[in-house]
Amino acid sequence: MGEVEELDEATSMSLFGADLLRRGRMERRKIGLVRHMLWGKQKVVNRFLERTAIKDSDPEVYVYFRDLADGLERSSSRLDAIHEILRQSNDMFCANVGLETGQAANITNEKVKWLTVLALILAPFNLVAGFFGMNMPNPFHAEDPAWHNLVPWWVTIGSFAAACAAFVVWQIVLLVQRRDNMFSTFKVQAAPLQVIDIS
Repeated sequence: MGEVEELDEATSMSLFGADLLRRGRMERRKIGLVRHMLWGKQKVVNRFLERTAIKDSDPEVYVYFRDLADGLERSSSRLDAIHEILRQSNDMFCANVGLETGQAANITNEKVKWLTVLALILAPFNLVAGFFGMNMPNPFHAEDPAWHNLVPWWVTIGSFAAACAAFVVWQIVLLVQRRDNMFSTFKVQAAPLQVIDIS
């Protein structure tokens, strides 16, 4: 019982990690084996008391066997209580691990949020630098700003704009599909009205 109480205390303080799970599993296995052995002995003693006439012939031996059956019953119920304590400790440990994992995920999400904000701030500068750093004439730095010299630049700008527009349309279609699916799951079909004749 001391080992079980130590495990329960360690679980409530969320100590020892994987070693705690291993120790709890070993204790549950030991308790299961002892409970199985007690169950067999308890059954033998109870059948002996039921099927023999020892109560009338030797009351002293009957009292001994009756005390033995009661002791086995108490031990069995105590083992069941210990097994339940270990099961609750395991559940509590798993819940603590889930809470710690959730807290770590929240911290990671917060960091990723700030990285996303930073990327959002730096993305337009990167885009402008990329456009004006291309090895092709652009309308602002070309020596001869004639239209035929700027065709590659305008093709690049046009393809980028088309890709952005396609992405926006795709996101709008996904959003509408999600909304339709969400509302279709919550639709309640009206039952037909039944007219009750009171006459």
